[in-house]
Amino acid sequence: VLEAAFAGEAATIRLLRDDGADLKGAGAFGLGLAVHAQCAECADLLAPALDAKALSMAALVVVPPDDDGRLLRPLLARRGDVTVKDDEGRSLLLRAAATDLLPADIMKTLIDRGADARATLPGGPTAVGLARLRGNAAVIDVLKKAGAADNPAASPAIPKPSPAASARAA
Repeated sequence: VLEAAFAGEAATIRLLRDDGADLKGAGAFGLGLAVHAQCAECADLLAPALDAKALSMAALVVVPPDDDGRLLRPLLARRGDVTVKDDEGRSLLLRAAATDLLPADIMKTLIDRGADARATLPGGPTAVGLARLRGNAAVIDVLKKAGAADNPAASPAIPKPSPAASARAA
């Protein structure tokens, strides 16, 4: 089922289902693969077998750091929980803010459906800070209108160079 979802082969998924395959076993990852393959028919075959949690988790498959977020729209249409978080505690909204390709209307949909625009990552960066790193001005505007704080994302510390003791040490 996962291979068929990855390949965007709806006919194969249908054949497997009709032959008794457990589509629920494909889970959120299988639905994410179907969306990646841009196979709406595959997603339509897999989604009814999934519970609300799996539908919500599938959204995490198509946002950074795994993807760029542009394929989030079909999963949002399935009405999963937009407050879902990954294993590291990063919300769907925070992960979506970390891409420069996310359309602003998708961010607005997340907020309108209950995602917390004021959420922060452990260590402080806000959704606005993450969007600012990516240069996504339209998403920054949507977040600020929703009351998100503008706390810049932390830049990695750059060590100060110092001369080597010798050419060999360099």
